[in-house]
Order: sequence, then C-alpha cells, then structure tokens
Amino acid sequence: MMHETRWVRRWMGLMLLLLAIPVMTPLPAQESDEAALTGTLHLVWGDPQQDGDPRYTVLLTDEDGVMHPLTVDARDESLVASLIRSNGQRVTVRTRTTTMPRLLAGANAGTTVPTSRELTTLVSVGNSFTTAKLTTPAWAVTARPYAVILCKFSDIATEPLPRQRYVDMYANAPGGTDAFFREASRGRLTMEGTRVFGWYTLPKPRADYTDAAGEARLSLMATDCLATADADVDFSQFGGIGTHYNSRIGCCSWGGSSTVSLDGPSRNMPFMWNMDWARSGTVAHEAGHSFGLPHSSGPYGAVYDSQWDVMSSASGGSYLNADFGRLGSQFMGAYKDRLGLIPDSAKVVLTTGRWSGVIEPHSRAAGRNPQLIVLPLASSRSNIWMTIEARQRVGTDRSIPSEGVLLATVDNGRSEPAQVVDVDGNGDTNDPGAVWTVGERYEDPVRGVVMTIDSLTANGPAITVERTRNGSGINATLARFARSGTSVAYAASDTTLRRDSVQVLATGSWAITNTAIPSWLQLFRRSGMGNGWVVYGIRPSVASLGRSVTLLQLPTPGGLSPQQFSIELGVTSATAPDAVLWSRRGQRITLNANGMASNVDTVRLQLTGSWNTATWSMTASSNIQATDGSGLTFTTRSGTGSALTRVRRALRQTAGLSIDTLQVTVTGPAVQTLLLVDTVEYVAITNTVTLGTRRGALSVSLGTPPQFDSVQVRLSNSGATWTASRRRDAQLMRASGFDGDWLIWTRPPNTVIVSIDTITVQSSDGGTARFVDTLTVRDAPVRVVLSRTGGSRTVTLGRLTAVDSVMVGILGLAGASQTWTANSGSPSLVLHRRDAFIGAATGARWNFVRFSRDLTMLAPGRYIDTIRVNLPGAPTAPALFIDTTTVTAPSVVAGDADVNGTVNAADATTVLRSLVQLPVSSRANVRTGGDANCDGMITVADAVILLQIDAGVVPATNCVGRPGS
Repeated sequence: MMHETRWVRRWMGLMLLLLAIPVMTPLPAQESDEAALTGTLHLVWGDPQQDGDPRYTVLLTDEDGVMHPLTVDARDESLVASLIRSNGQRVTVRTRTTTMPRLLAGANAGTTVPTSRELTTLVSVGNSFTTAKLTTPAWAVTARPYAVILCKFSDIATEPLPRQRYVDMYANAPGGTDAFFREASRGRLTMEGTRVFGWYTLPKPRADYTDAAGEARLSLMATDCLATADADVDFSQFGGIGTHYNSRIGCCSWGGSSTVSLDGPSRNMPFMWNMDWARSGTVAHEAGHSFGLPHSSGPYGAVYDSQWDVMSSASGGSYLNADFGRLGSQFMGAYKDRLGLIPDSAKVVLTTGRWSGVIEPHSRAAGRNPQLIVLPLASSRSNIWMTIEARQRVGTDRSIPSEGVLLATVDNGRSEPAQVVDVDGNGDTNDPGAVWTVGERYEDPVRGVVMTIDSLTANGPAITVERTRNGSGINATLARFARSGTSVAYAASDTTLRRDSVQVLATGSWAITNTAIPSWLQLFRRSGMGNGWVVYGIRPSVASLGRSVTLLQLPTPGGLSPQQFSIELGVTSATAPDAVLWSRRGQRITLNANGMASNVDTVRLQLTGSWNTATWSMTASSNIQATDGSGLTFTTRSGTGSALTRVRRALRQTAGLSIDTLQVTVTGPAVQTLLLVDTVEYVAITNTVTLGTRRGALSVSLGTPPQFDSVQVRLSNSGATWTASRRRDAQLMRASGFDGDWLIWTRPPNTVIVSIDTITVQSSDGGTARFVDTLTVRDAPVRVVLSRTGGSRTVTLGRLTAVDSVMVGILGLAGASQTWTANSGSPSLVLHRRDAFIGAATGARWNFVRFSRDLTMLAPGRYIDTIRVNLPGAPTAPALFIDTTTVTAPSVVAGDADVNGTVNAADATTVLRSLVQLPVSSRANVRTGGDANCDGMITVADAVILLQIDAGVVPATNCVGRPGS
C-alpha cells in the first residue's frame, strides 16, 4: 500500500515540475550586421572537467568546404533544441557579430568574449529531425570503429599517458569504451576495429589553437591533428574519429561531428576533441555526443546532476583505476531507443488503456520481456512523451543510485530532452524520490498516468500502467523561478550592459507580468513556453548610488501569490571590477523538524583581482550560525581574502518556512554588501533519522590516499532500516543498515579542488537526514612518494627468483609532467617497469617499479640494499625503498627438490629449470639435457647430483672434464 505522505509530495512535485515545449525565440540583435550562411550543421557539445555549464558551438561547412565556427548562447534553450534536431543536416542560419556572454547565468554572467560570429536564428532545415538510428535494422549488430589520433602541441612534449593506455581505454576490456558500448547495447553496438595512432606533433604551439577568449579553435585542431596522421591512417576505414591532446585548452572536452575530406569525398563524421584530463567516463560521454546524443538531466535546470545516464554524469560510477578514472552508468532507455538499440519487439507504446507485465532491466543480458514503456503525452505538440524503464545494479550500471523503476519525460524542444522524473522536488535526482519500488504507486492526474509496482520477479519488476481519462489539466500552466534572487555590485563608472538570466520552470506558456521596469534594468526576453530563460541586462551607470532592488513576477494559477525573483543592484562610486561574489546565491531545501540534528552547508566568498586582499565581515541572522569549519560558531565573523564559511542551521522543533540571511560587507576598492538567502522548509514527521559525531570537513594534500569517514545512524523506529545516497563524488562503502549501524564513505583526493557533497540518509518509514561533507584538496609540494618504504623476502639459491614491486607517485600539480627515475647501487638488484620488462625503471605520475635479485651473483647470506626514486632536476629529496633479501642454500637431503617426501623425475625437472641460475663453472659439470652422471639416461640419480651441484658440492660421479658435456 502506498504511503500517503509520499504520494502527496510526489503529486505536488509533479505539478511544479511538468515540462512542455519552449518556443524558439531568437535574442534581439546587438548589431546590424546580420548575415545568412548555408551549409551542413555540426553541433558540438563542450563539457568541463569540473562543475560548470555546458558549452555549445556550431561548425557550419559551406558549399566550398570551408568550416565556419559559430558561437551559440547556451541560455537560448529553444535555439539549442532546434540545433539538436537539425544536427547533421543542410540548413540556413542567421549570424551576427557579438560580444554576448557565452556562459549560463551565475558568477561569470558578466564576462564577455571578443568579437565573434554568433548563430542567432535557424532559418530553414532540409528535413525534420527523426530518431537517429545507428543500426539497420534497429536490433542488428553494428561495428563503429574509431580512428583515435594522439596529438601533441609543438611547444609541449608531455604525454599524459603512454599510448598503450589509450589502446586499453578504447578496448573491449574492463574500463574500455568498446566494452561499455557492447554492454550498454547488449552487443548491438561495438567499437570493434578501433585503432590508436600517435603521438604526433602538431605544426603549431598551443597558443595558436586558442582564440582570444581562451577557448579551443576546434576546426583548426581537427584539421591539423588529422593532417599529421594522414600518412599512417586510411580514414575511409573508420566510422568516427577521436582526437586526444596533451594539454587542455579552455573549458572543455568536446564531442559532436565535423567534416572530413581525407581519403575520400567530403563527409560528415562523428568527432571528439578530448583534452589531457579525459579518461574513460569522458570518452564514453563525448562518444555519445558524437553519435548525436544530447545531454540528459534531472528537472532542476542542472545538466550534470543525474547519475542515471552517462550523458548527464559522465563519471558518477565506481572508480576504475588511476588511468581510467570513473565511468558513468549506461544510457537511459529513451536514448538507447534514439540510437536504435532497443528492438521494436522490446517496446510497449501505450496511448490508452492498461498494460501489466514484467519490465526487464535493460542493463541485463537479453530476455523476452519489454525493456521500455513509451507513453505519448497529450499536448499541442506531438513530440513529448514519458518513458518507463527498470534499472538494476549490474555491470556498468553497478553504481546507479538505487534499483527499481525509473520514469523520464522526453521533450525534443529542450536542450536536455530526457529528464528524470523526481517528484519530491528537493533538487536531488539521485535519491529515493526518483525511483519506484515494490508497493509504490505513481499517480499523475495532469498527464493521466497511473503506475504501480506490483512485485519483483527474477526477470525484473512486474508493473501495471494505466492511461486515465483525468487529463483535462494538461494545458494548465504552473511556473516558478529556478532560484529566488541575485545580488550584484558594480562601479558607477561601469557603462557596460551586464547580461544575466534566470531560468523559469513551467508546464505551459508564461510571461513576466511587471509593467514598471526601472531604467537600469532591460528585459530581452520576458515570456516563453515550458522551461525557458528570462534574459535581462543591467546598466550600473544609470542607477542610483547605493542599493536598488526590483522584483520580477510570474503569475500563479488559482489566485495564489505570484512567484518572485529579486534583482539587487549595489552601485559604488569607485572604479573597480565586479570581483566580490558568493560561490552561490542561496538555496531552498527541506529538512525534518521534531528533533533533527542541525544541518550544515558550505558557501565560499570569492575575492579576485583588486579585491583579493579586501577585508570583510559576516553577520548571520538568528536561525543560522556561521562556523570556520572547526565547529566554532559565531554571530559575526571577519577576515581578509577569499574564505570558506560553513553555515549551521539551528534545530527547529516546529514545522514551517524559515527564510534567513548571511550578510557580508567587503571593504576594498569600494564597499560592497552581499546577501546569501537561505530558505528552509521544516517538515514535521513522526519518525526521525539522527546522525552521530563526524568530521564533516577535511583538508588534505593532493595525492594522499583516499580519505575515509563515517557516521553512526540512529533511527527513532528501531525496527526500520536506512539507505544512503550521495549527490556528487563521495563513494559510499556502506550505504544501508539498521539502527545504530555506521555509514562509511571515502573521497579520493585526485585533483586540487574544494569539493562539497551532500549525503542523504533515508529511513524505510519516511525519516530523512542530510549533511554536507566538504573535502578541500590542497596542492602539495612536488615530491616523490612510495606505496611502502621497504620489504623483505627469503629465496633459495638456484631456484626461480621471486619478484616484487612498489608503486611510485608524484605529488603536486607541478610534478604532473615530470618523469621519475629509479636506481640501485647493488649490481644484483635488477629494476624493471612493471608493465614492460625493460632494463630501466622510469615513469610519469603514478607507476610501478618491479625488481628482483640476480642470484647468479650471490652466495647464501643476507643482502640489504636501497632503491632510490627521484625527479631529475627537481628540488626534492629522493624516495627510498629498503629491500632485504635473505639467500639460503638449497636442501640436498635425499635429492627431494620439491620437498614432497619422495625423490623422482619431478625433482630432476625442478632443478633443471634452475640450471640457468648456476655459475658457469657449475654448469660445466652437467651434460646437456641434465644427464649429470653421463650414463645416457636422466633418472633420480641425476636429480641427487644436480642438487649437490646446486649446493656447491661436486660429487665424484659427475661429468667433470668430459669435453662437450
């Protein structure tokens, strides 16, 4: 039976998060130089290494084969959606010269780029977009081999990984991209035939491939990288191209398509531009873009928030190793269908009526049950539908947030067409609110969909789906702002039009209702359809000195108060850059009242440029407290320069809404005041989850071992169980249990970053607790470290020599491009590379030294030697490994070489294998083939003689002095 409280929360969340189609509304031109271009459109997606917004660029190949790079405003969702539908087709577009910001709203919203050509309007399309089927028929096996080209900038010699690592990264082996696509497609899509070429040196230095805004010149990089490899590569034999570079440029690695004219006629080919940091997860993500797949997401306006799909979180899965990194989960069912990887026989399209049956997790091996339920939705547009799929933690899906049934809305009018349905509205797509399990019921009276999870079978969950008649509310519009407000400050002398935007989440058409707009604010877009953006500009020079505030309003159905978005402008008389800001402006979360422990969050005050040494003071309102991270709380805090502030929300015993502020006053080139607005809704529940003492915030050096932490979970209902989920990159080592059990997690400090992760603990009876775990990874001084500092072993003279190894690492970002060397002063201690038996011990970043003893040089005894590992030319002390080897004489008792109690031919074989270790003088006493007594046969007697020779004793019955023996 369904929990009533959860049903109410889910239904209300749905009413707020229903999505429809935004119309295409081009931004007004800033200049009068609009021009038209016609050619083949290549949409390319750019994905940053860390948190950030996606980028889009278009490479338009005209009739003469000239490729025109065009920027795209990422906030114009309807335009981006139109470009996705037109990708790879012949189109006509309008462009203009612009300096418009290329980022989404946020800290960089005021940043402009030098003059470039921006695509503003899609004028005409050759053919309407249909599902991009890679396979013919949809369930046939298709090999899509890629030519992987490794290219180095002419002024940078570093190779991020050896060439073999890239071969492994694309192989049909654990962590390999081919293996990922084989499993995600049930063998219907492979990268068989993929080959890796390079490294090749590009003709130009890195700076020549960088535009004035610091971003990559993708078309030039593609042209030069392919040209350097052309003599070795027949590009006509490949179905896609993946380029890798030995340094990063700008924000992103990129995936999409490009025009290739080598080894045949000019043609459109899938294409990837991977920077030096790209590993398996990034490669799989960009390969998806090269197939034409857009991003997916949750319903909250974030792109990389969903760990249900590699096209959202590319590296949300388990950690593979230092070379491969993390790998995301498989594609969502809607995208597998888009690629033609789900047979028609494995789909159910339900427009009316009821369907009951088993839905098979599409991450498992093939079976006979449906893998995807498709529900077309009633709408004025026909390209909106809902999908139902089952997910199970197996294979590359082993790190999905949980197991169960997943729902998604798919709308080709969005820049992220597939979005996970998450009805609890808490901003977390990866918690239990996004998945349905046995006994739960999903009911959507607006869309007219009811689903129940009836049972769990060996082949997957058994479900019932019904299309109801109660869908009359489909045209009702619910709209809200994705955030509550923004606060900015500029100098009065600043005459620049500062653009920014705020996203609107809506189920239909919406419009800003303000009639009076202040002179310093200009609205470029104030209406739309479905999810879209309000784009506005601020002119500081026409505003009054001091603080000005205006509210944008959205009407709410049913006569309720309108939704509001506040824009606060502070104008100073000083001439100074806008360099004072919060890492975020605030958030709205839901916490439990009635005894829940206080909730902790983290925000960063960022001071840059001429403000980086400014002094500041913070003041917290009554319901929140600020802390410096050590647990000390305060009402007012002060400091100099950028700082992390931890916000502790006070315990709340009664349900209700609490809106609090954290105010900071900064004194630098001028005086600025910023407000962080924190909105908390306290929900009264009977059953609670409380968390014990924990560290919560940790600061370590780059390259240190993974950091483990834990917290005890206490449930008010001792008969309940709990599960935990994480928002970002914490690895949960123990994520479920009973009252009193410990939640254990780890976070590997792989890069210099301040990483903030939210871990949610949910009890089976409805209680919830959340906490924020902050890991600050500092750059470490460049030095060499070893996985251990010494080892000891005992070997028998004449037997096969045992080998050992130690991992070598370099700490510090500045050491990433340096190569270490290892040496030993002992001639008997032989050093090798672990991955190649070569007579040298060198490596970059993390690698192994393998070593062994040459026993032909030793007599019985104890040997203690030192292996030194250092960075040539680096001011760092070598790392020392002490190896202790004890060499013993072999046993000659009765000739029993394998010490099994009997002397037989096996003993002769054992010693014969060791003859290569004997000194030359000893080998002279043995006839070729092991006939030690020269009687023409190899018997037990020969084994006894050989063992005596091993021990240094020359018996009278040997072959001494017999020529040719």
